[in-house]
Amino acid sequence: QTLIAEYDFTNAPDLDILLIPGGWGLYSLNASASDFIRDRYPSLEYLVSVCNGAELVAQTGLLDGKNATTNKSIFKDIEARYPKVNWVTHARFVQEDNIISSSGVSAGMDMTFF
Repeated sequence: QTLIAEYDFTNAPDLDILLIPGGWGLYSLNASASDFIRDRYPSLEYLVSVCNGAELVAQTGLLDGKNATTNKSIFKDIEARYPKVNWVTHARFVQEDNIISSSGVSAGMDMTFF
């Protein structure tokens, strides 16, 4: 079977919550993903990230000056690349305003009950 998405970054409907998952596929995304997040952020109730999905949010500048967390295995690297973010090392998830980030997949599950 083939799965064909009905929407893409150009025609997605209005969203209340935008969840940015992590994983290796994140590194193959282009600037249109960051642009989509940045453009949609003002109308979102919540922007949430799981694992290294926080890196994609950091690329938008939306985490600058805010507390956030990410997967512990990439902490040193992400702190160096995004020094304007206050990366919280020992946290399962962190909420700053309407942005919530979690440190990994299991923590992401915990975050959904927050």
